[in-house]
Formats: sequence, structure tokens, C-alpha cells
Amino acid sequence: MMGNKGGAAIRMKLMDSTVCFVCSHLAAHRENVAGRNADFHKICDNIRFKHEDDSFGILDHQFVFWIGDLNYRITSDVPTLKVFDHARDDLAFLLKKDQLRVSQRAGLAFEDFVEPELKFPPTYKYKKYTTSYDKKEGKKCRAPAWCDRILYRIGDGAKLEDVDVEAYNHVMKLSGSDHKPVFAVMTVRVKDYDDAKLKKTRLRVERELKRTENATAPVNVSLSTNTIDFGSLKYKTAETQSLEIRNDGEGNAYFHFLPKAEDPHVSKRMFTVSPAYGVVIPGETVTVSVKAFVDSEAAHELNGGHDVFEDVLVLRVENDEDYYVKVGGSFVTSCFGQSLETLIRMSHPARETEEVANGSPVMAIPKELWRMVDYLWRCGCDTPGLWTDKGVEGEEEVIRDMLDEGKPFPVIDVHSMADALLDWFTALQSPVIPEKCTSRLEKGEKINSEFVDAFMSMLSPVRKNVFVYMIMFLRDLLTHSQQNDLTPDFLGMVFSKVFIVNASKEQQLTKEYRVAQETVTELLIFLLKANAQQLSGEVVAEESASEASEDE
Repeated sequence: MMGNKGGAAIRMKLMDSTVCFVCSHLAAHRENVAGRNADFHKICDNIRFKHEDDSFGILDHQFVFWIGDLNYRITSDVPTLKVFDHARDDLAFLLKKDQLRVSQRAGLAFEDFVEPELKFPPTYKYKKYTTSYDKKEGKKCRAPAWCDRILYRIGDGAKLEDVDVEAYNHVMKLSGSDHKPVFAVMTVRVKDYDDAKLKKTRLRVERELKRTENATAPVNVSLSTNTIDFGSLKYKTAETQSLEIRNDGEGNAYFHFLPKAEDPHVSKRMFTVSPAYGVVIPGETVTVSVKAFVDSEAAHELNGGHDVFEDVLVLRVENDEDYYVKVGGSFVTSCFGQSLETLIRMSHPARETEEVANGSPVMAIPKELWRMVDYLWRCGCDTPGLWTDKGVEGEEEVIRDMLDEGKPFPVIDVHSMADALLDWFTALQSPVIPEKCTSRLEKGEKINSEFVDAFMSMLSPVRKNVFVYMIMFLRDLLTHSQQNDLTPDFLGMVFSKVFIVNASKEQQLTKEYRVAQETVTELLIFLLKANAQQLSGEVVAEESASEASEDE
């Protein structure tokens, strides 16, 4: 429970498939999108099912069905009275402005969930015992919205084709509430394993292990190598090498990699070992995959000189000695994972820069940011699907190479460039809006030009430059909204997320982070909608009328 909102869930096993049903009532009020998104994540994180020694989360199931009053409304750029007009004859327009779909597109909540095709009008807010919307005068007039939804998610071990939707609709004649109920009829294909074949396979494996089982028999293990060199590894470019474990002894060789001291992992986060344990029967060889991958967090440590791209794996074999395997290589310097302060002092591309200039910055904003924004401005202003449609596989790596080597971009899909831009912001060592700024934000802040002035005064020069540069670019994109379908609400959600990153998952679920994201989102929306005078602080914007003072 979160106040008077929350969720409940039940799980079951149907044949050999796992199914979970979730019913929730999320945060109210049209402007509180961040609250609804946070409620979704809190429910996912806090609900755990226990069965014997196992623990399951909602998203650990093969099929998840999520129903309830999710309370998502129409984005605030559509005036309330216009929503009533569109609810009568233009549902396609309203669906583009639906906060749930906008949040899904921005990757903020319900990202992997699917909703059946929605063909019925908004289910809220009706006059009780009627089929008419409650179009009262004054501030308490609620814009119609699809508050009541049914979604589903397909997990590992199942396919999207395993769910057939036969019906998804509302029930207009039930009128005892200001909401109209919705229902869905679905057919789900579940797994049913052949128990006889499973038993036969299990017995065969047990016989094989027993045949070679001898606690006193010696094992004789050898490794294919004790050094794994990944060479030069680039940011977010995975490389995998193999380690072979051979048993020439007479007994089974049970092995496992030892975790680090005071750490449950067997290696640094930039390396992955699989399998981490197993058995090698006499005369056989087991292949272990060792994967190297530098994500943004690892890049922070490597670029900042706080860590090195190497590690030592410790392999323990029962009734035998410990084996040590050195893994490593060299990390190729990148503009991804650097700090803004470092980037504005790098006069050359990242791979040509050995030392960062001291003293005054070389430029006002990072040159890499300018190059990505310039490409999007020249090639993508009229393109729909920015930050929703996926780019071309492999192109983000090309973009990173061109930025790090200072080479011209080839012809790149603009969706790939848009994704790379978000990744660049996410990877910054410290976000554009740091915690010292977000920690001072309070719920219900009045967003006007006075607030903007106070907020901007908290930012360092480089952060202020980057923030203003991005606002002006996004405002330019919105002048092409008829072609690219972008809205201030959507852009506000997308960029509030990347402007205040570098928080752990636990921190993102706190009230303070939720307030910060909600406030920054509203700030971005205000700036994207504001006229030139409001941006310059000459006119104080009027406070937007609240959609609700009641708790819905």
C-alpha cells in the first residue's frame, strides 16, 4: 500500500507455465504522471511470493496480467474542453496523448507490457447512473481519460503468440460509478511437459553421474589457459572468450568460482562467468564462457582512473587445488562515461586525448553533444518515432566510434542517433541536474519564470549551458510536431529521466526522487511550452489550473 493506493497480486502454476495477476489503483490527478510511474515500480519491487526456499517477483512469471484503475490521463497539452470534443469523434488523437502510452514510449513504466487494441471511448469521468461525461464547470471538471486498463506481459519461456485476445471493451450500461468497467477475453497457451520423458532423462543423467562417482578417486583437472586477454575493448561492445576445464582423473570434478571478499559476485561487474559452477566427469571437458562488457557504471570508474580493466578469477575444484585465471585487456577511452567538466576541456576526440587541458574550458558544451544534436536537427526534425522507434542494430556503435575518433558520420538512421543521445546523457559521470539541485526541490513547486531563474542559478556553468542548449533544440523539434508527433509532455518525461540519472534503483523508488522527477518533468514541459518572454523571465507564467483537489 502507498497511502490509499496500492496493488495486490496472486500467482499460480497452470500446467507447467507460471501466471501472475495484479490488480492496482495508482496515484491520482492529471499532473501526477511521475507518481503513477513510481507506484508501478514500487508494486513490482515490493510484492514477493515465497514457495519453500524460492522467492518470486511479479515479473518473474511467464504471463503477467495487470488490471485496475491505473489513473493515467490525457497529457496536459490538450485543454480539458478539447478532450471532451476528441472523446466524441477522434479517439486516435487522444490515444497519442494518453499518459500510459507516453510513459511506455519513454521507458518510464509498463515498458514491456502490451495492451489489446483499444477501440472504446475513455472510461472516466461519467455522471453516476448515466452514460454522459461529467462536464461540470470550474476547476473540478475532469477531462475524460482511459483510467481503467488491462495489460499483459510475456516473460521468459513464453511467446507473444501464446496470448490470443478475443475481446477488449468497456461496459457502458453499468453506471453506479464515475468509471465504466472494462473487460478482456483472452486465450492463453500454457506448457505441459511430458513427465515420462522428463523422468527418463533425469534417470539417465543420474546413472551417468553415479557411474563416475567415487569420493576417493583422484581428479586431474587442467585449464586451457590461465590468462584471458580481451585486447582493446570499447564501451558497450561485448566480447566473449572460452575457458575449457578438462578432467583426466578417475572421479567427478566438482568446481565453482569463488566470490570476492565481502562480495557475492565472482568477478568485477565488467566480467561475467557462465556457468559459475558445475561438474566435469572423467574424460570430459566443460567450456566456461567469460564475457567482458563495459557499461556506463564501469566506464565511470575506468575513465576516472578509479579501476582497471583486469581481474583474477579463482576456480575451486573439490579434492583438488585452486586455479587462478587472469582476465583483462585495455579499455578504449570514450566520450561516453565521462564528466561534463572533462568533456568541455577535451580539444581532441576521446581516442586522441591523452591529457585533459587544465584551466579554462575549451568549449561551452561538449563537441560530441553538438555533433549528435546537429545531426538530428539536420536529418530528423520531421521524422516520427524519435525516442520510441528503435534504431538500426549496430549503428549506435558506429556513432560512438565516429564521435570518439572525430570522424564524420556516415548515413545514420535518426532513431539510432536519438538513442545514442539518450545513452550519452545516461552515461555521464554526474547528471546534468545533480543531486544537490534535486534534493532542494519540493512537491507542489509553482513552476514559473521565477522558479526557472532560481533553478538555473543552482546549476554550474557547463550544466546550465547544456540544459539551455537542449531546451532550445527540443523547442525546435516541437515546431515540427505536425510531422514528428512529438509533444512537450513526452519530451519532458524522456529528458527528465536522463537529466537526473545516476540514482540506484532503490533511490529511484524514494519519495524524494519521485518528487524530483515530477518537478523536473513539469519544469521541462513549462520551458517547452513557454514563449520567448517567459523564457527570459520578463513575464511570470500564470499557475496552471489544477485538475483535482480531491483524491480519486
